[in-house]
Amino acid sequence: MRIGTISAAVILAILTFASPSQGSASTDARGRHATKQVKGAKPQVAPIPPAYYEVAMIKRVPADLLYSISLAESKLPTNKGRIVPWPWTANFKGKGYRFKTRVALYQFCKRLIDQGHRSVDIGIAQVNWRWHSGRFGGDLWAATDPWTNLNAAADYLSEHYQKSRNWWLAAGQYHNPTDVAKATAYRKSVYKQWQYVKQTMQ
Repeated sequence: MRIGTISAAVILAILTFASPSQGSASTDARGRHATKQVKGAKPQVAPIPPAYYEVAMIKRVPADLLYSISLAESKLPTNKGRIVPWPWTANFKGKGYRFKTRVALYQFCKRLIDQGHRSVDIGIAQVNWRWHSGRFGGDLWAATDPWTNLNAAADYLSEHYQKSRNWWLAAGQYHNPTDVAKATAYRKSVYKQWQYVKQTMQ
């Protein structure tokens, strides 16, 4: 797949409501296209897109939990009044960046990695490049693909479940497998998103 292209089926499956809020785009001094939330009516979490159910079935993880983790990692309001995980998201040194396109995300991450910064969270499920680049075969472009990124996240979540046999413990360890306090705090943030997700399933 060439840079700048992505399967229409993947876009429709993962990004059912995938346009950022109108007027929310901004560009910083380096030309990075990020997004800012806008004021107005409180948006609601979008229903689980089909792609999450498909990945969940393949990887044998709960679709609602995988979606909740993605929301905790990269949620963004859209111009349709919905909150969705945003695929063109990065996090570096605790600061989140959201971009208009996959290319912009890729270029931002590549620049950081070329400068020697490997601890960069990438994509819809914020998979850390330092620890998980091997899940993408060392291919940064693959890491920015929503489908590939989501599958890598599901694999990692499943691995922690196999150790603990508890999905909520696995969710906390997805964020930090060694720091109990950080894992617990993260698990609570995922649970909050999960409560919103469950409302869409009623």
